[in-house]
Amino acid sequence: MQSTTLGDSKKRRIPIFLRILLPFLLLIILFFVFGMNNKAATVEKYLPGFDSSILSQAQALTQVLKQTQNENSAFDSDVAAIARNNPNVQIGVAVMPYPGAAIKSFGVTTSFIAASTTKLICGVDYLQQVEAGKFNIHDSLGVYDASYELQLMVNQSDDDAWNLFINLLGQNQIQQFASSIGLQSFNVSNNTIAPSDEVKLLYGIWSEKLLNHQDTQLILSYMQNTNDESLIPAAVPQGAVVYHKYGELAQYNADGTGNVLHDVGIITNNAKTFMIAIYTNRNDQLDEATRTAVIQAITKDAVSIYAP
Repeated sequence: MQSTTLGDSKKRRIPIFLRILLPFLLLIILFFVFGMNNKAATVEKYLPGFDSSILSQAQALTQVLKQTQNENSAFDSDVAAIARNNPNVQIGVAVMPYPGAAIKSFGVTTSFIAASTTKLICGVDYLQQVEAGKFNIHDSLGVYDASYELQLMVNQSDDDAWNLFINLLGQNQIQQFASSIGLQSFNVSNNTIAPSDEVKLLYGIWSEKLLNHQDTQLILSYMQNTNDESLIPAAVPQGAVVYHKYGELAQYNADGTGNVLHDVGIITNNAKTFMIAIYTNRNDQLDEATRTAVIQAITKDAVSIYAP
């Protein structure tokens, strides 16, 4: 009987994960060896059958990320300059170019007293439950039907309408809803939120990830031609489209918070869209004129950078 060794009886094979990984490792090495010029031709030469469109997509994504980084850097410098010129005002800003970019925060990143900007959370929560069949938007709520009360709450920033929806939904439900969509900074009990979470909410609305198309259009319609267009809408160029929700609370608080003036919005200009939240606080005095100017200046700068 012929003897055999282990090496004779079994052929040595490269593990399957290495066979999958090796072409990509070779691709990375080729990038470093041959530089960034003529990548597609190089890859096709050494890896026949490689889909060069993947490389083109990666290049395009790299360009977008580089552009976004440059935009964020420029905007960061501009917001910092505005803050230096207004040392008595706390300023927190968050921006998200649409689609697909990350949220970038500037200035104060922690929570502010939200005032009326979080009425949007309540409105979206309610409309989700309408879509689920729990409520009917034509049912009576207070003096009017729920549809009109929703319009009053968002478009006219009516506090009585807001209280009707809070009582209908319940604070626990509103908090759970906010948490479920990733608004981790929101606290319903003291109505505080970070600017970045407000931008996250705006993104969810605009992208129709939170509501169906009909209800998205409904709440967006309430965010136009509101009873105060002096903040973000007053600062955009002619032809730009704005959907926004302002918030104002004129009161002094012993803990150093109060006299807040905010605006959050979705801005489209020259076929480019971005979401922005601008929060300001000056507890020692209302100083509304100064902070109106601050919000307008930040808005103009954001449009020039993210949607020129």
